[in-house]
Amino acid sequence: MDSTGHEFLTNESVAQAVKDFPPSLNWVRYFLRDTLVGSVYRDTTDIFTRGHWTEEGQRHHFMRFQGQPLADAYDAGSKWIYDNAYTAAQRLREIWQKKRGYYDPVYINEPLGDAIHALQDSYSGGHVVRQKDGDSFIIVNILVYDDDNKEAHGDWPGHAALDKRWKTDELGKEAIIAGRELIRIVVASSLVKNDTELWPRWNSLWATFVSLFLVCKFQR
Repeated sequence: MDSTGHEFLTNESVAQAVKDFPPSLNWVRYFLRDTLVGSVYRDTTDIFTRGHWTEEGQRHHFMRFQGQPLADAYDAGSKWIYDNAYTAAQRLREIWQKKRGYYDPVYINEPLGDAIHALQDSYSGGHVVRQKDGDSFIIVNILVYDDDNKEAHGDWPGHAALDKRWKTDELGKEAIIAGRELIRIVVASSLVKNDTELWPRWNSLWATFVSLFLVCKFQR
C-alpha cells in the first residue's frame, strides 16, 4: 500500500476506534492520534535499512521471500502484528498505571504503527491475495516482492498500481475496520484491572481478531 493509503486508512481507523471513548479516556486519544506516523514511516525506515529487500523485512509488509513456505510467511507476518500491538498495549498500561504526565506519543505509535502498517498491507493486492467468503476476506496467497511482482505484465498491473487500489476496492474499507478493531483490543487489554489479566485478555481478544481479519485458507 502506498504512503497516502497508509495515512488515510490509519486516520480513519483511529477516528472510528476513539469515537465513543468516554472523557476518562481522553489521555488515550492523545497517544493514538499520531499512529499514522508509525504506520507511514515503516516504509521509509525499511528503505534506509533495506528491509524491503531482506528476508527479515518481508514480515513488516506481510509478504514472503523467495522459497519461503506460505505458512511460514503467514506466521511471521501475523506474529509481527501480534508482537507490536501487544507492546503498544503494555506501554499504554504502563503510562496509565504510573499516571505519567507528558510522555512522547512515539512510545505508543511506533509499535502500534508497525502493526497497523503490516495489517493494512495484508489488504493490498500487491502483497496478499484475499478472496471474499461471505462477509470475510480470506488470505489465500502471500506474494513475493520480486521483479515479477513489481512490474506490470499481461493481466498483472504491477505492485505500485495495486498499492493504490485502497481508494476504490472493498479491501480498503475492510482494512479500516480491521485497523479499528486492532486499536480497540490494544486499548481494552491495556485497561484490565490487574497486571496478571493483561496477557490472557490480550490473547483472548487476539484470537477473535484473527478469526475475523487474518483467516487463511492454505495448508498450515
